[in-house]
Formats: sequence, structure tokens, C-alpha cells
Amino acid sequence: MGDPRRLKKKWSRPLHPWQEARMAVETELLAAYGMQRKKELWKMNAQLKKYFEQTKGLIGSVKATDADKEAFVAKLVGLGILKQGAKLDDALGIALKDLMERRLQTVVVRKSLAKSMDQARQFITHEHISVGDRKITVPSYMVSISEEAAVKYADDSPFRKEGHAEIAVPKGKPKKRPQTEMRRFGRRPRGRFGDRRGGRR
Repeated sequence: MGDPRRLKKKWSRPLHPWQEARMAVETELLAAYGMQRKKELWKMNAQLKKYFEQTKGLIGSVKATDADKEAFVAKLVGLGILKQGAKLDDALGIALKDLMERRLQTVVVRKSLAKSMDQARQFITHEHISVGDRKITVPSYMVSISEEAAVKYADDSPFRKEGHAEIAVPKGKPKKRPQTEMRRFGRRPRGRFGDRRGGRR
């Protein structure tokens, strides 16, 4: 018998499937942060809405104490979503990009452990990235401020060696091969007797 619990979805689809402005923003975020499907973006958006609901609940609640409000703000500061010295009202100004910057995939690129978002995703899923002593294989893992310094290559990863070909940055751009008039327009030069393969017709 399986797990008797009823698992709830952690995300929800947009109310209207075809909205040009929303789709343009989603496409831009998918390309900028190396996501493979919009479901990942909707999960982050659901987490953002959850923070908004908690903030509004603390602001409007009579029973909420100052300690509860400070604890919630300290949690967001620890995640790097809010800056030091922020107040509870500042949580209403959190943008989706603030959460995206705290994803492990983004942190790996920002720390120059990968050359692109796609490469960072590959390193994480292939167990080349660890946070402290733990290997994290989830690109959407939220990295706290205290964990950011511990993001590194795994101990058994070959990328720990300096100058690895996969992560080495080329010093200069490769020189382009000079093009002839025929190559410039996509034509191959003919052979001695006019055939493209160099033989007789």
C-alpha cells in the first residue's frame, strides 16, 4: 500500500493560458535562468505568493507579536531575499528575480563555477556541485547566505583540477579562417576540370 497522505501541488497554473505580456516575461526568465520548463517558474511564483500572504497576515494580525515579525524578516534576510536592516513592509516589494538569484543554479554561475546556466544545471544534476559536505542535485535548491560560501565542486569531481577543459575560459577569440568569394556565398570551389569533386565530368 502506498503513502496514505494526500500530497498537494506546490504550484498552480496561470488563470488564463494565453496572455502575451505574461508569456513574454516567462520566456525571458526561462532563458535568463536556464530553466527547462515553465513548471519550475510557477513553483517559484507560488513560493513568492506564499511570502506575500505571510507578510500580509503578520501586518494585519492583532495576535502577531514583534518577535514573530522579526523572526519572519530574519528568515528572509537569511535566505538573501531581503537586505540587512529591512522591515516587514519591505517583504511586499520582493520580486520574482530576487528568488531566482538564490537558486543553486544561479549561485553556481555567479561564483564562476560554470560558464553558463545550462552548464551549471548539468553540473548540479550530475553530482559535481556540493554545499558543504552534501551533494545537491536539485537546481532549484534555495541557497542561504550562510551556505553561499560553502558552494563548491564536490570532492570527487574532476572539475576541482585547475585548467580543466570544460570550465577553462579561453584567453582570446579564435581567429577566423579567411573566406574566398565562392565560400562567402556558400559555394564550393570547382576542381581542375569543372567538377565539384575535382574529377572529370
